[in-house]
Amino acid sequence: MFGFSYNVTRYLRIDPLTLSAVASVSDSDREHIINVVRNIVNNVKKKYEGRNDWSGFLNEIADEIIEAINRGWEYYFKYLLCSDGKDNAFCRGVSLDDKLPDEFYFVLIPADTRFPGFSNSIGDHMITTSAFAVSAALSYLDKRCGEIKINNRVLSREEVRGIVRVSALLHDIGKPPPNGHASRTKDIVYDIFKDIDKELAEILSNTASRHHYGQNYRDKPSNVLEWIIAYADKASASSRAFLIRDSPDAFKDFLDLAKDLQSIGYDLGGQEYLNQIENRIYESEEDSEDYRTYGILSTDENKALALAKKLISAEEELCNGEKLLALYHLEVPSIKSYLRRGRELSIYSGYSLLIDSFIHEVSHYIKRSIGKEAVISEEGGSVLAIVPSTFKLNVGEFISKLFGSEKVFDFIRVGKMDFKFAEAHLGPKENWSGWNNVNPYTRDSLRGFGTLLSKFFGGNYTHTLILWNPEPSGRLCEKCKVNPVYEEKVCLPCSLAERFYESYRRMIRGDKEVSDFFRDKLSKLRSYKLIVDLDRILQHGVKVLSTIDEMEKRVGSDEKKFGRDPVLIVADGDNFGNIKSNVTTLTQYIEITRRFTYMIYYSLLYALTRVGEFNSKLFLKPYVELVPILIGGDDISILISAQNLLQFAYYFDEALVKINGRVENEQKYESVSDKIIRKKPYLWFGISAGAFVYTNTAYPLFLAREKAEFLEHISKSESKTRIQRRYKGSGFILSILDNKFIYEGSRVLSILGEEAKDIYNIIRKLEESKISYRKLLDYVKLESDRIRIFYDVARNNKDAAENIIEVIQYADRKSIPLSSYILLLTIMSKIIEKDANQINGKTMKYYEVRWE
Repeated sequence: MFGFSYNVTRYLRIDPLTLSAVASVSDSDREHIINVVRNIVNNVKKKYEGRNDWSGFLNEIADEIIEAINRGWEYYFKYLLCSDGKDNAFCRGVSLDDKLPDEFYFVLIPADTRFPGFSNSIGDHMITTSAFAVSAALSYLDKRCGEIKINNRVLSREEVRGIVRVSALLHDIGKPPPNGHASRTKDIVYDIFKDIDKELAEILSNTASRHHYGQNYRDKPSNVLEWIIAYADKASASSRAFLIRDSPDAFKDFLDLAKDLQSIGYDLGGQEYLNQIENRIYESEEDSEDYRTYGILSTDENKALALAKKLISAEEELCNGEKLLALYHLEVPSIKSYLRRGRELSIYSGYSLLIDSFIHEVSHYIKRSIGKEAVISEEGGSVLAIVPSTFKLNVGEFISKLFGSEKVFDFIRVGKMDFKFAEAHLGPKENWSGWNNVNPYTRDSLRGFGTLLSKFFGGNYTHTLILWNPEPSGRLCEKCKVNPVYEEKVCLPCSLAERFYESYRRMIRGDKEVSDFFRDKLSKLRSYKLIVDLDRILQHGVKVLSTIDEMEKRVGSDEKKFGRDPVLIVADGDNFGNIKSNVTTLTQYIEITRRFTYMIYYSLLYALTRVGEFNSKLFLKPYVELVPILIGGDDISILISAQNLLQFAYYFDEALVKINGRVENEQKYESVSDKIIRKKPYLWFGISAGAFVYTNTAYPLFLAREKAEFLEHISKSESKTRIQRRYKGSGFILSILDNKFIYEGSRVLSILGEEAKDIYNIIRKLEESKISYRKLLDYVKLESDRIRIFYDVARNNKDAAENIIEVIQYADRKSIPLSSYILLLTIMSKIIEKDANQINGKTMKYYEVRWE
């Protein structure tokens, strides 16, 4: 993957959070992206043959290009999970042959081969350039800034949308290398479209290629659309670095890596160029500048402004100073308050599906009217998008049209903030000047897109739309005990939530009778995709519970024996918001937001797959049961069998580490090649979780949620006070209690997922030496009195002495309280002591399965 030849210039895209790469690329690898685009164009062309519809044709091509980029990213995360081995069901379905998928090159090829732009993928730069360009072009039309003509033909709104999107998405298709890419782009785009329509091919090739206006460029923008794409390209800023606020050492590590790569032949701009950047950070004297870094990290605070002079005046040139771009955010606030209304699983999970569906419908509306690239994120109960400054959405009417009434949610928060092209590049205008002698690194970590977002979310740009303020009623919904009755004994929101969950389960079972309304809404959700993907991998070994009572029955039968205990897991990301606020460009924001979404999704899929495989030793086929209640943003809520909790924790942690790495403070490398491959995270971005086990399935679900959230907070505290002081990277931190020990909060032990296998295996040893749950319970009462514990073992069960010593030594080695460790062993021992199944007349307990 890192083959090197002195006759071929090689480039790397370095992951901005792990400072690692998976493969090098060369100039010829742009052919992979060209092939993808050519195939898309040819496939879409078949649908439009005989139709004079440029707008539909081009907008469908743009949508398909974005989907191809997304497929490239999906493969990237599968590759990270499986590149070191395929000995499991998840990875056996991932092709890792020498010939990588063409879409993967949207990720592998850097947007700029030079430092520091080589941390941005060309695919994401294509998306963000198009997001800015299409929104600006539509605002230009809406504000009547002028007609948009090409070849004396006035273009319709949809033609403008199609031309701008395709041209912006393809503006860098001539890369790598950067030098001469605009000319190559012109030839490539014309060649792709010439056999369809020569006039269209000429329009697209000119609009895509004329995106540079520097004095050394001969083919500069010549019309409004070309100027809009040129400004959008600059606003996207493919050469900007990811500057972590208050962490210049992280940037220095990044720069040192670049110098190492340059020394072994990778083209990152030259050693002298890298030395100049280093001097800008650490020396006070002004040094020479060029356009590759846009004046970032210059000792002259005005240098970046001077190099963005044309961009700063973009709105004056286009529309008499009118702002054309806007950030738009819509949120269903306090999702957890809706989930807590659910005293039944169908309501609890149904509210999550209902809210997620609504958010995706808003997202779909934006994608359909502006473009798929406009939506930045659509998870966690909110949607964030780049939109025209003229964008409007009547939310109340939208909800009424969607659900038949706007009384589905109590209130919605909606925010919109107009901004200039240059503010996407340099942050809010008020941050541009007045820095005096502030360190350039500190200054430029605050002059970027992340600060623009912080201004948006922290300012007075959001209003609350009250949709329903129900009056007190004598008849409350029997499901939530909050809202007045809508029909019979249930309120409208609970009725909808229940129908969403029932339709969800029926779709998973393959029921053809699910209404088109619910099928359309649910098929867009990650909760549905997770089950479909998992069921395919495990060959139909997945069960989504209708009620928690189903856990009382034997797997694959209605017998009320061999039951399992439910565990509700609630989790939240560590430092996700802080990392996103540090981005300097929209390209970085999209890449990092996608990373958090995909790392959670694929870690869940990987962990559940491995759990299903583990269970095949007990049930003679892969099997996993679950309810994915909430999978959005950095929030997770999932219900599984407690008997699989340790396996789930271990494999979820393993997946996070495969994707993101986990390192202690000091690392040494055998060679530069080793340094390239190995992940070098410089921040902690793990997952903190609470797991509440309840042995009685009648235990109220909303109370279980409260207990799980309490445990999640314990994990958060452990993450800050212990884990983050030792590690950088990622991992799964878990705190476990059951309903018997819920008042033992002060003795809860938080573990990293990798420790779960050790816990399982020590329980196996203890059980085999006749130290059961009940005996461990006695030791819990002895607190941390090692002498009394060992005396009891020596007197009553000498065969177990060695295992008890191992427990004590493990606690000492890990510097954890012995009483907390024994409490955890007690809880998990009780769970996995249960009978699992009867095979060939022999009853097997969960702990009897060997876990190597």
